[in-house]
This record gives sequence, C-alpha cells and structure tokens, in this order.
Amino acid sequence: MGDSLIQGILTSWSVGVPTEPSACEFVRAVQAGQATLRSAGREDEAARLDGVTWHALRHTFASRLVAAGVDLRTVQELGGWRTLSMVQRYAHLSPDHLAAAVEKIVATPAVVAPGPVNGSELWQNFESAEAGSRT
Repeated sequence: MGDSLIQGILTSWSVGVPTEPSACEFVRAVQAGQATLRSAGREDEAARLDGVTWHALRHTFASRLVAAGVDLRTVQELGGWRTLSMVQRYAHLSPDHLAAAVEKIVATPAVVAPGPVNGSELWQNFESAEAGSRT
C-alpha cells in the first residue's frame, strides 16, 4: 500500500470512525475495479476480486495490524469497533504479546550459563551477590 493511500485513509478517518458502505456501493466499487483491471488485460487480478466483501477487508485489516504487534485498543479505534470484546477475536494472531508484556518489566536479560555449571559455584555466586547487596 502506498504512503499516499495510507495518508488518505487516516485523513478520512480523522473526522470520525469509518462507516461501512452500503452493500450496493461496495459491490459497484468492486465491479468498477474489476472492469478497470479487465480493460488493462489483467483478467487474473480482476478474478481475485470475486467474492470480496467489506467485512473481509475489515477482518484482513485488523488481522494484519494485530499480527504486526499493534495493541488491541488501537486496532479497535482504527477499525471502528464499539467494544474491545469485538476486537479480541483477533488476539490469537499475536500470541507473543503475553511474553512481550512480561519482558517489559524484566530489568535485565537472563544470563544463560555457557555450559554445564557446578551447583556449588552457583550457590557461592548467589551468596556473594546477596552479601554485596547488604552493604
């Protein structure tokens, strides 16, 4: 998608929540797109628009936003859903969000031992770190 198209969408949405076009308007727009593609000799691309619906486009938009890591509240606002519960159906597309949430509170990354470690060495390191924190 080009930057100008994205800017146009955001500009039109800045005046309010996007509204779903009527079925007739959408069907006419898809048919016009198909006619343009066919007149340009791009029948295969025109055929890909068969069965495209407003709902499918909205679903794809939300799915791609969530998969890209956009938070659900922002997806709700961009898609015009009234409730967050309606957007939560897309949450499964970003299972890493739980791990990312926990990572936000981790002060330092975990230290991974380079190989097998002696348990007494670990205990010794723990005790010396604990003694250092008391001083």
